[in-house]
Amino acid sequence: MASAPFVGRARDRSGQGSLDELPRQSCAPPPPRRPGDPACSPFLQVDTPMETSRPAGRTSEESAAASTGPLRPINLLTSRCDHPSASTSFKRDDTGLVSSALAMRHRPASLRLEDLGLPPSVVERFGERGVKTMYAWQRGAIDSASDGSNLVFCAPTSGGKSLVAEVLLVKALMRRGRQGRALFVLPFHSLVNEKSKDLEKILAPMYRKRTPGDGRSPVVVRAFAGETEGAPLARPLGCPGQNEIVAVTTIEKASVTISRLAEEGRLGELCAVVVDELHLVGEEGRGGVLESMLAKLRFADRRGAFGETGGGPQIVAMSATVSHESLERLAGWLDARLFITNYRPVELKEHVVNHRGEVFLKRAARGKIRGKDDKENDGLGKRGPPGPFEGLFEKKERDVPLHLVRATEIKSGADQTAGALAAETAVRGHSCLIFCPSRKRTRTLAVQLARAFETTMPSPRREVASARDGLARALAYAAEGAPDRDLVECCRRGVAYHHAHLSKREKDLVEDAFRRGTLHTLTCTTTLAAGVNLPARRVVILEGNYGNSASTYRQMAGRAGRAGQSDEGESFVIPADLGNGAGDKVARDAAAAAAFATVVSRLPALRSQLLPPGDGDDEVNEAIAGLVLQCIAAGTLRTGKDGFDLLMSTFAWSVPSHRPRLTAALKAALEHLRDLGHVETRWVGVDKKHGGGPGSGTTRSGRDAEWAPTLAGRASHRSALPLSHAVALHRDLQSVVREGLLLHSPTVPERTFGRLHLLFLCAPRGDAAGGGRGRNPFERLRWDEWYGVLDRNQAIGELGDRLGATRAFAMRMVRAGRGHRGAEKEAHSRLAAAAALGDVIEGRACAADLAQAWTPVVDGAEMGAGTLQQLQVDACANAAMAANMSREAGWNSLATLLDGLSKELDGGAVRELAGLMEVARDGVHGFAMTAARARALYKAGIRSPEEAASAGEDDLAAALLRAGGGARGGGASGVGSMALSDVFNDAKRAMTRRAARDIVVACVAHERRRLEAIVSENWDGKDGDD
Repeated sequence: MASAPFVGRARDRSGQGSLDELPRQSCAPPPPRRPGDPACSPFLQVDTPMETSRPAGRTSEESAAASTGPLRPINLLTSRCDHPSASTSFKRDDTGLVSSALAMRHRPASLRLEDLGLPPSVVERFGERGVKTMYAWQRGAIDSASDGSNLVFCAPTSGGKSLVAEVLLVKALMRRGRQGRALFVLPFHSLVNEKSKDLEKILAPMYRKRTPGDGRSPVVVRAFAGETEGAPLARPLGCPGQNEIVAVTTIEKASVTISRLAEEGRLGELCAVVVDELHLVGEEGRGGVLESMLAKLRFADRRGAFGETGGGPQIVAMSATVSHESLERLAGWLDARLFITNYRPVELKEHVVNHRGEVFLKRAARGKIRGKDDKENDGLGKRGPPGPFEGLFEKKERDVPLHLVRATEIKSGADQTAGALAAETAVRGHSCLIFCPSRKRTRTLAVQLARAFETTMPSPRREVASARDGLARALAYAAEGAPDRDLVECCRRGVAYHHAHLSKREKDLVEDAFRRGTLHTLTCTTTLAAGVNLPARRVVILEGNYGNSASTYRQMAGRAGRAGQSDEGESFVIPADLGNGAGDKVARDAAAAAAFATVVSRLPALRSQLLPPGDGDDEVNEAIAGLVLQCIAAGTLRTGKDGFDLLMSTFAWSVPSHRPRLTAALKAALEHLRDLGHVETRWVGVDKKHGGGPGSGTTRSGRDAEWAPTLAGRASHRSALPLSHAVALHRDLQSVVREGLLLHSPTVPERTFGRLHLLFLCAPRGDAAGGGRGRNPFERLRWDEWYGVLDRNQAIGELGDRLGATRAFAMRMVRAGRGHRGAEKEAHSRLAAAAALGDVIEGRACAADLAQAWTPVVDGAEMGAGTLQQLQVDACANAAMAANMSREAGWNSLATLLDGLSKELDGGAVRELAGLMEVARDGVHGFAMTAARARALYKAGIRSPEEAASAGEDDLAAALLRAGGGARGGGASGVGSMALSDVFNDAKRAMTRRAARDIVVACVAHERRRLEAIVSENWDGKDGDD
C-alpha cells in the first residue's frame, strides 16, 4: 500500500503578517478552539521528505482521518491535555486501525459524502460517478475550508483533487443560495469542455424548475473555451434570459471576466473562484495572466469592492507540482489556508532504465522499497546505480524483457526498450503511454510498434477487434474522406499516436479509444501530460537531448495509475540514445545520470511572471503595464494609494527583495501608458495647470488627482490582448478606418482581395509586434517557395505590397537568405497565414490537403491538419478581440465585419454556411457537421438547421457523397499492409448514412434548444413586466 501520510497543523492566513511567522509542520495536537472560531480542521498533511523534513512523530492514515474530522470542542481540549508532546506517535494493530486509546480521544470523521451536509440529490449524482466515500485527506481539506476560507492545497496527480474542489464549490453555492455564482478556471480548452459536463451533472439538481410544469430551469454550467460562446457571466442574475450559475473558463477569459465584473460593480455576485493547476502562475507567458486575475480579486477585496457580501469570493486553488516553499508563499498571497498531502490512492513505482536495459527502482521514503508485500520485492537486487544516486535507487534483478521485440524491426536502443515495456504491458491486458520528445518520433515509433505487435501479440478478442475496426472507420469519417493512413493502420493493431498535427476530431477519437481499452499503447508528446485526463497503467518517458523539468516529469509520471482503473502505476524513464561507440560511453553515462536526476529532482520555487528576471528599473514591464491599464479602465485604480494596494495584491510582492523593483515597474508602467495615450490625469473641479499627479501628493480642494483611461486605453483594455499587441492592432485598425479596407485592386478592377486584408489584421503576430495571442506557423518561411506563391497569385502579391510585405523584400531574402528588418519579415508571415486561412474558409480542399499544400512554404517544419486548426482558433480569437476593440473605439462598421470574420473562422466556412455550422457545437452528434459537409448541403439547397432537420436521411446522404477526398500519410514509412482504398470505400459506404443520421439528430437538438431559449427569454420578459 502507499506510504502513510503524516500530518501537521494547518494555519489560517487571515491577518497573517510576515511569511517568516508561518509555523513549520508539526504532529502536535491542535490548540483548544475558542468561542467563535470557525469549525474547521486544524490539520494539514505534508509531502514527501524530498520536499521538506519529516516531523518527529508520525501517525497512520487512519489516525490522520480521525484527526482531520470535525471534532467537538471538549475533544479538542482533551486531546490538547492528553497529548502535550509534538513527537508522540501512534501505533496500528494488524487490522490497520488506530489504537483504542486514540480512538477514544478522537471522534473519527465520517468519510461518507452524505455526511458532508450536501443536498441529497447532489450526493446521488456523485454516487452515479462511483464516488460515495472520500479519502481521509479529502475530508480534512474540505473541513479546513468549509467555513468559506480561501484554500490552497496540493496533492499528487491522480490523488483526488477534483472532488475537494467540487464539494467546496457546492458548499459555497449553498451558502449564497440563488444569489451566488462562480468561476471554475482551467488552463486548457479540452479540460474546460470536460469539466463543464461533469459539473452540470452534479449541480443541476440544486436548481430546480421554478414552478411545477413551467418547463424552465436555469442554465447551471456553461463552458467558455472559444470566442463565439459569448462572455462568461455576461448578464446579472435576474435579467431576462438564461444566465449561467457557474462559468467554466480558460485563464484568459477568467481574467477578462474579473475586469468586466469589477467595471460593472458586480464582483459581489461571485461566491467562489476555483483555480486548477495553480503552478502555472510561474509559467512564462500565461503565468502573468493568471497572477493578474487573482491579483485583481485580492485588490478588490482590499478596497472593499464586494459590498454587502462581507468579503470576496472563496478562492480554492490546487496543484500537484508546487514546492512547499512556494506553497507557503501562495497561501500567504491569497490569504488562504494551506493543505498538503503526499497520499496517492494508487501506488506509483518510479524506474530508470539505463542503456544496457538494467532497471532501477526508486526507493520509497525512509529507504524502504515500494511494494505491497515481500513477494513484490523478490526481484530487487542489492546494488544501486553508481555515483550519487546509489542510495536512492535499487537495481531490479529482472531487466527489460527485450526478447518480446528483439526479432522485430524496432530500432535498437531506447525505442526497442520502450517497445518491450509496452509489449509487456499489453500482454498483461493493461495500457501504456509512451511520451516522445518530438512529433516525428511519435509517428515513427507507433508504426514500428504496430508492425511488431502484428506478429508478437496474441489476436485480440472479437469485441476488441470489432471496436478497432469501428475506430478505423470513424477516423476516415472524421477526416472527411482523407484519413491518415498510418494512424488508421496502427489503430487496427491497438496502437496510436497523438500530437498537435492531428485534427481535433482525430485526437478526440484516439483519446476515447484509449480510455475504453480499444487501444493499449499510445505514443504522444509532452502536451498530453497536462492537457488531457488520460491515465494508464504504465508510463514510459523517452528523454530527449534536453531532458524534462521536474514539473513536466511529475505531470507525465502522474498519468500512471488511477483509482478504479488500476491497482498500481509504473513509470520508466529511458535516457536519450547517444550512439553505441566506445567514445560515446561518457555521453551515455551522462544521459543516464540526467535521467536519475530527473526522477529525484526537487520542484523549483515559483517566480512571479509579473516581475521576470532581467528587467531593469528603467525598462517598461509589459505585464505590469497591462495589469495597471486593466485596473484603471475598470475604475478600481485611481490614486497612488490604489497603486500601492495593487502591488501588495500581487504574488511578486511576497518576495521582499522584489518590492523596490515592483514599485519602480509601476511608475515606469504609468509613464509608458501616458506616453501611449492610454491613460490621462484628471483633476475634478480644479484647475489642471498646477500639475502634479495621483502619486505626487499634490491636492486641490482636498482631493488627489485621479488616473483615468482615454478612449484608446479603453479600446485596448476591451480587446483583452497583451498591451504591445493591442497597441499594434489599434494602430492597424485606425489605419483601416482612416484609409479604408482593401477589397479590390485599385489598378486592376477585376482583381479582388476578398477577406485577405481582414485576415491579415487578425493573423497571429510575431516578435516584431511584441507577441500576442497564438503562434504563427509561418514564422519561418522558405523564401523561394513563398516568393513563388506571391508571383503566381497576383492578388496576394499586390495586397502584400500595400501592407508592407513586398515582393521586392521576398526576392532579396531569396538571394541573400536573410534580412535585417524584423517588421517586414513579420508582415510576410502574417500574409502567409492570412492566405492559408482564406483557403480554409473558402473550402478549397480539406484541412489535411491544405496542410500538405502549404508545408513547402514553411522552413524546417511540417504542417498538419491540427496546425491549421490551431491557427484558425488563434485567428478567430484575435478577430473577436479586434471586434471588441473596434466597438469600444466607436468603429461599429469595422466591428461588424470582424464579428462576421470571427464566426467564419470559428466554423471554418464562409458566412453563408454559418447557420449550418452552428450545429457543429452540439456535444453529442455535432461533430458530424463539418465545413465540407455543410458546403455540400448548401449546394444541395439545404441551407439551415431547420431545413436539415426536416429533410430525409436519403436526401442528406446524397448531398454528403460530394464531400470526399483521398488518403494522407504513409508513404515509404507507412504500415501499408492493407489497401487504403478498401478502408476509404468502406467508410464512404457505411458512414455516409450514419453521417446523415447524426446530422439530422444534431439539427433537431439545435432547433429544440433555439426554441427553448426564445420561449425562456420571452417568459422572463413577461415576469419582469409583472
